[in-house]
Amino acid sequence: MEKWFILSLVIAILIGVFAISNGEVVDVNLFLTTIQVSQAIVIFISALLGAVIVAIFETVRIWKLRRQIKDLNKKLTQSGKENDRLLELIKNKDNEIETLVNKNKDEELQKSAFDSNKSVVEEDTNRINSALKSDI
Repeated sequence: MEKWFILSLVIAILIGVFAISNGEVVDVNLFLTTIQVSQAIVIFISALLGAVIVAIFETVRIWKLRRQIKDLNKKLTQSGKENDRLLELIKNKDNEIETLVNKNKDEELQKSAFDSNKSVVEEDTNRINSALKSDI
């Protein structure tokens, strides 16, 4: 910002020196009339109008940039909320997966216990059948 201010001052001084060195009276056609005025005043007014036009365009540009920043901040906030929602959903799904894994492990333990009990029962049944056959 300071660079632009210093540059503007240097340009203003150059315009001032240029205008003072061209101080003759000139005829200026202004719409339907002709007036006589110092060339320095014409230069100063032209430079001033140019500065005002640049200031207007800069103000519009800054206004658009501020609006764009506001819109982007709004989108960022919405994205943050969506991110939080998705993280919570992932956490819930991880809990569901853990529950299912634990349930599957319990079922496998029950099945292996059942299978071992089944083999014990089959062995006992075979021994009883063998004992019965030998008694007969």
